[in-house]
Amino acid sequence: MIFQKVWADQIPYMESLKEQEKLKTKCLETNKNFALCFHCPAVITMGLRGSEEDLMLKKSEYEKKNIPIIPIKRGGQATLHSQGQLVLYPIANIKQNKFRVKDFVHFIEQATKETLAQMGIATHKEEGQAGLFTSKGKIAFFGIHVTEGVSQHGLAINIDNDLKLFDLIRSCGVSHRVHDKLSNYCKADIQEVFDLWIKTAKRT
Repeated sequence: MIFQKVWADQIPYMESLKEQEKLKTKCLETNKNFALCFHCPAVITMGLRGSEEDLMLKKSEYEKKNIPIIPIKRGGQATLHSQGQLVLYPIANIKQNKFRVKDFVHFIEQATKETLAQMGIATHKEEGQAGLFTSKGKIAFFGIHVTEGVSQHGLAINIDNDLKLFDLIRSCGVSHRVHDKLSNYCKADIQEVFDLWIKTAKRT
């Protein structure tokens, strides 16, 4: 699948949601696919199955740490984005591209798995768990939402972010989950990984 790249660099998370809506409209008008990529200051996003049980602290403690908690319309529970983590939203008319939702999720999982493999990082899935794992922990996350046939949200890959921040939540429903990141294996910046993902998705 071919995506037009939209590189937003570091932006506040709420700005990414506004940009995503603009690209959804553009996707419906043009039938073109877009891939929005960014990283952002620390934020907790709550998927449709998220709840306060996923929070390890009182809400007032997150306010003191300047970490907002934002409910969003993607699948899954709580996750955390922060500076140094790649967040990539493939915005595509999956109906037009003749995908079922579960097939589109498989497509972005496979493109991510192959991208990491090209960087020398072997990953696998774990039964009943959304995401990709190395032998050291979870490295990639997936969760999409489809409206009017267009996919929103998507995936995140730990590149060089502070993994200790995940201790603030039950990451995807699991307390004290062990995480991993790309910088434990090689040097690469977020934009380089984004470019490689786009090239990989084109031939996946």
